[in-house]
Amino acid sequence: VTGVQTCALPISRQLKLGALERMGMVEAVDESVVELARRAVDEVDAADVELLEARWAGAGVSRCLRLIVDCPDGVNADVCASVSRRFDVSWESERGLRRDFAIDVSSPGPDRQLVTERDFARVAGRWIDLEYVEGDESTQMTAEVALCRDEALTLTGFDEPVEVPLAAIQRARIVFAIGKPTPKRTVRRNKH
Repeated sequence: VTGVQTCALPISRQLKLGALERMGMVEAVDESVVELARRAVDEVDAADVELLEARWAGAGVSRCLRLIVDCPDGVNADVCASVSRRFDVSWESERGLRRDFAIDVSSPGPDRQLVTERDFARVAGRWIDLEYVEGDESTQMTAEVALCRDEALTLTGFDEPVEVPLAAIQRARIVFAIGKPTPKRTVRRNKH
């Protein structure tokens, strides 16, 4: 298939989707469908909704277009319903017929990996777990995101702020805790 596009996915979701693809349960979405989904997301009244993923799942009458969206204030039912309605309007006006598949619009969930500068900027003031590599050291941390700009993340919670280049980050996700998390830092030497 030519012109196929998928949105960037965290590794854990890529692995799950990879297994589903091998079973023939998921297929990539044609660029024209991704563009309709992007337009639907752009037209939603909620501020700054972002399309993270667009994938087909199932086959035949149980075929479903899965759209994963996110926004700074979180995704609620109203955002999902708006994206779905706007997708339907775009689909019908462009294709001249009603869609013959289900649509599932949802959030990435609490375990969403943070990947882009925009992801990290969005969580300023929140605590994250991350792992990064610099030289021959691998560091795991739990810290508060103070700032993200110029391809670097500034983390607090220690005696001095820690600056981490985004390119060095291997994985990162938001910490959900009751109360204030405890800052942690573990440094390991990588074996050569």
